[in-house]
Amino acid sequence: MKVVGSVEWSSLIITSVFNVSDTLGRVLGGVEKLMVGREGVLIHVVCVSRVFLILSSTYLFLTTHSGPVISWLAVLNTAAMGLSNGYVQTLTMIYAPSAIDLKSSLTEDKKRE
Repeated sequence: MKVVGSVEWSSLIITSVFNVSDTLGRVLGGVEKLMVGREGVLIHVVCVSRVFLILSSTYLFLTTHSGPVISWLAVLNTAAMGLSNGYVQTLTMIYAPSAIDLKSSLTEDKKRE
């Protein structure tokens, strides 16, 4: 699969697109107005939608003929995966410590009884 003229440039472009979109996703995940709630259903929708993104893009890659269309689908898929990866991983890092604190406080209460 060639995005540009050679395989080496294609690898560089795909890697760069993923890194830039992953960084953008991490920045957007830290913006308080764009964060989904920990207790809500929306966090599960965001995580499950990543699976559908992978499945649908794989289907498109398998059914589309080779050529420039499939090359740009690969770039767009990489950008979407990088963006969602950065966003979901940032939310995970933000919400994980509070989940541990909640669990440890529950076990401490049980020990006191």
